[in-house]
Amino acid sequence: MYEDDILYLYDDETGTTFYYDEQNDKIYYYDEEIDDWREVEE
Repeated sequence: MYEDDILYLYDDETGTTFYYDEQNDKIYYYDEEIDDWREVEE
């Protein structure tokens, strides 16, 4: 298992890109307004 394996998911409907950080068990999404990644709040 690779520690830097990142799973990306693209949502066609919203045009949002997500990625899953397996090490920290967190999901992030790309926020175009701030031009950076944000953690998805559960």
